[in-house]
This record gives sequence, structure tokens and C-alpha cells, in this order.
Amino acid sequence: MTEALAHPSMARAAVRAMLPKELVSFVRGCRYRGYLAHTSYVLKLKRYRARHLRANAAAGESSIILPGCGRIQIPPDVRDAFEHFGWRDPEMVEEFSGFMKVTSGRRIFWDVGALFGVFSLGFTLLDKSRRALAFEPNPVSRTKLEECLRLNPAASVQVFDCALGRPGEVVEFERGFHYTAVAGLSARPDEQHLIRQETLSIDELIARDLEAPDVIKIDVEGHEFEVLQGAKKLLLARKPLLSLELHPGLLIRKGSSAVAIAEFLEEAGYSFYDTRQKRVPKSYFDRPNNFRVFAK
Repeated sequence: MTEALAHPSMARAAVRAMLPKELVSFVRGCRYRGYLAHTSYVLKLKRYRARHLRANAAAGESSIILPGCGRIQIPPDVRDAFEHFGWRDPEMVEEFSGFMKVTSGRRIFWDVGALFGVFSLGFTLLDKSRRALAFEPNPVSRTKLEECLRLNPAASVQVFDCALGRPGEVVEFERGFHYTAVAGLSARPDEQHLIRQETLSIDELIARDLEAPDVIKIDVEGHEFEVLQGAKKLLLARKPLLSLELHPGLLIRKGSSAVAIAEFLEEAGYSFYDTRQKRVPKSYFDRPNNFRVFAK
């Protein structure tokens, strides 16, 4: 054995380099999800890709068709991000298609952590009577969101340059295409790469006469609890449908948990459903990896 391979990590790297990339990727997926869950994931990936290619056979490079909605015009450099909701990530495909189904009959949508606006676009383009309020504090992501909206003038979406949470707190973001909040990063970036924003609460924005939503999507990389706590009056008074992406590891890093969110929402009268609309218990929130859930 050479000196380079004497160290276990070097030996593992050498073995990985000799294996097919598909096998290495499959093994990593099994470690993350478990063997059965990841096998199901891979089979779904193949099925969703075939379906997506059929639906988009004539779409061209300037548009995309996603499950449950019509054609969306897109700039070429966001295609990969949008395709994650079409086939590249089965969990995201099921989140988006589930969202499009469960929001039938809803009219006012608050998209918290809108990124490039795929949910806002899908929601509003399906029905001209609908409106979306898209909250995206990251300037790089927001610029791309606004470009997407210029390509889709029929979408009734209002963009807000603010971060939501509990009122009067400060959240930090790293500059970039769609980077997470600093709370979720393992290493703090240089000060020149930081963006700081004071957070506003959903309740105070409604008090300022923004139209109250009947559906809210929250995807804020570990800040989910703060957003919900800032909407307590709304949740108790109107009980809007909630579409949540939860990040257990990031929540724990901040001294919270997905289970604590479930308990908070239970007190407001919510029940929980997976992306296929199957009701799930509070124990569903006790999991280590990111997951999506609806609350209504």
C-alpha cells in the first residue's frame, strides 16, 4: 500500500474514483434516504423525466411546461432550476404538482422565499383572477425573478424586496445566485459577501393593508419558524393553507425543530398532509432530512 493510500479517507477516495459515477451516486443516495426510499426515488426520477420530455417536446428553449400548469416563459439560465420541479428531483416534482392541486380555488398567494418565482408563476398563470405576492430578499435571485415576470406579463405577481420573520430582527444572506441564509452555512462568509436585512412579519404587513393570503408557501432555509411566528394572528384568524419546506438540520442549529413547528401549528388548529395529500401525524416531522408538507 502506498503512503497516499495509507490514510483511510485517501483510500476511500481512490476506490470511489475506480467505480462508475452512477454507482457512487446511488450509494450516496442510499446513505441519505435509505436503500428502499432511494430506490423508489431513482425509479420516480426515470418516470418523471420521460413524462417531462413528452410534455416539453415542442416547448423549445424559451419555455417550460411543469406538472399541473401551462407553459411558462423562462430565460435559458434558469432552466435547470425550473426542471427540478419537472423531473430532476422527484420530491420537488411532487411538491409542485401537489401544490398546484391543493391550491385549487385559492386566490391570494404569498410566496415567501420566492427564488425565481416558479410557484408564483404556476399559481397565477393558471387563473387570471389569482394574485401572488413574492418575497425575495436576495438581490441576485430577485433580479432573475423579475426577468421571469417580464417574460410572463399575464402573471399577476407583485415582488417585495424584504425578508419575513419575527418583526424587528435581522437576518443575514450570502450574495450569490440562490444562496441560503447565513444561519444555514457551515462557515461564515467574508463580510463583503453578506447582505443584512431587518425582517418584517406577515401580521404587520397585513396591518399595513397588504391583502391577506389564503395560501402561503414558505421555503426560507431554516427560518421557517420565525416566519410562522410572525404570522400568528393570521394563522389563528384565517387559517390559510400552508405549503412548507422544512430543514430539520438548520432548525436544530438555531435551537428549534420541525416538531416544534408542528406543535405550534397544531395549537392553531392545523392538520398535516404529505405532498400526495395523505394525512400524516405530528411524528412525521421527526425526521433528519429536508421534507415538504402541507398544513390546512
